[in-house]
Amino acid sequence: MAVDIRPAVLADAKEIASVHTRVWHATYGDMAPKEAVQTLTMTRRFADWKQTLASGDLACKTLLAVDQNAVAGFVHYCIKNPQNIAVIKYLYIEKTWQRQGLGQALMRRAFAGISAVGCNAAELSVVDGNTKALEFYKSLGGCVQAKLVCEGHFWRSNNRIIRWNDLKSAIITTKQV
Repeated sequence: MAVDIRPAVLADAKEIASVHTRVWHATYGDMAPKEAVQTLTMTRRFADWKQTLASGDLACKTLLAVDQNAVAGFVHYCIKNPQNIAVIKYLYIEKTWQRQGLGQALMRRAFAGISAVGCNAAELSVVDGNTKALEFYKSLGGCVQAKLVCEGHFWRSNNRIIRWNDLKSAIITTKQV
């Protein structure tokens, strides 16, 4: 199966929302409070993604991995803060595509895009208990920088901040898929 990685457009909002909802529920459904699980519906995600993709915010990018016109995964990142550190807000991969290098490919492309605009550091937040994600990010050279309690929009969670201080090295050492 061949997968193409391309920038997301507004017309992709519904499919991104579908992947986001499915994968989020599979990952966090047993960790998050019942109210958060009930709140994070396809309808809610679709509205959020339409707004995100329609905003035209040049500081944020969403890249899709597409297999035969179906979204297999996506990464979303922003470079907005005064420290010039990119924040990777989302990396979601459909279950059938997990552990096949797609997450690495998306992160590699995100790192390259971040580096291309002169930013050489990135970070993200991982919910405690999501050990697969934590180990994945560490395998890409990310280091745990801090623990924090994230109030979030839907639930309060204990998180770990993972950081890359040298994206150029991360691009070189991340396996190409």
